[in-house]
Amino acid sequence: MRLITIITLLLFISSAFGVEVFQFTNIIVDRDNNVIHRFKPNSELFLFENEMVLAQHGDSTYYYDLFGNVKWKRKLDIHHHATYDSEKNEIWALTFDVRRYNKRRVAFDSILILDPESGATKREYPLFNLLTKIKKHAQNSELENKNKALNTMIDLDERLQGKAEHVYLNTNYFQMITADNQDNKSIVFKEGNIVVSFNLIDVFMVVNPSFSKILWTSSKKSVLQQHTPTYTKNGKFLVYDNGLNKKREQSRIVILDVNTNKYKKIYPLKKKDEFYSELSGGAFYTKKGTIVFNNPSKESNNIIEIDSSGKVLWRYDFQSGENGYRVNPVEISKKTYRSLLRQEKIKQ
Repeated sequence: MRLITIITLLLFISSAFGVEVFQFTNIIVDRDNNVIHRFKPNSELFLFENEMVLAQHGDSTYYYDLFGNVKWKRKLDIHHHATYDSEKNEIWALTFDVRRYNKRRVAFDSILILDPESGATKREYPLFNLLTKIKKHAQNSELENKNKALNTMIDLDERLQGKAEHVYLNTNYFQMITADNQDNKSIVFKEGNIVVSFNLIDVFMVVNPSFSKILWTSSKKSVLQQHTPTYTKNGKFLVYDNGLNKKREQSRIVILDVNTNKYKKIYPLKKKDEFYSELSGGAFYTKKGTIVFNNPSKESNNIIEIDSSGKVLWRYDFQSGENGYRVNPVEISKKTYRSLLRQEKIKQ
């Protein structure tokens, strides 16, 4: 009787854990290289850990589950990044903020906070004021590394004074610092503050929850056209450094130590592994503590998983028609995983 109870308990514990899969815009794959789901063609798509999908089709944004059941849709342009805050039951998404500036239309960015039940906007944080006040904030004593950083934003003036009808500063990522990864000794890297990445000006920063103050920025040109600068803990960022520059057309996965302002290259460490992704990419820690990133270069198009030493543990090579912007590791339930895998095998 006791043995049966133990077995039942072990089975229950096992079933409680999900399966980590990897969403890459129009497909989901597992570590056995099975494509377990294919999405309809779209311009932007984000799979959340509540197993819901936020996707843009045409001029509308849809919110639906993995089996195609639509919860809501609304006219909205989303781009680059969206996430689900399970504690507050909110969706955060990047969208466009088009306004007049210097007598012309300028496309800046805005972060919308959406109600997942209805799709209604709960709050909005336009990044226009944040960007145009960057120089002022650079002199603020709250900026921890002000002496090294914000001559960083000289490029901003050049863009705003240009002749183009549309100026797009390309906010391409944000991250909420949580209790799990905050630094209790820092006023910057604490719960509630937000990491924001502007890759066309080669900088990412930490701002306060109301997006009114810049608390920290990366140093100018330390990374180039970066994607997914993710604060982990203990003063460390994991960064996908695209390297778009006349002097260096080579991408790399790096870790920034904010205490020393130095970067450590994790990948590639060998000449044969060098790659260059000009416009897209992303690197994230997995549930196992490894690092997964995508390499959408001309030479190869794949997802790669590495350990902390840069050793390749797993690779998925994309087939014709499989493409996307960045890899997104997500844990889904075993029940959902099995259902998706079964459905995909039936289609084949």
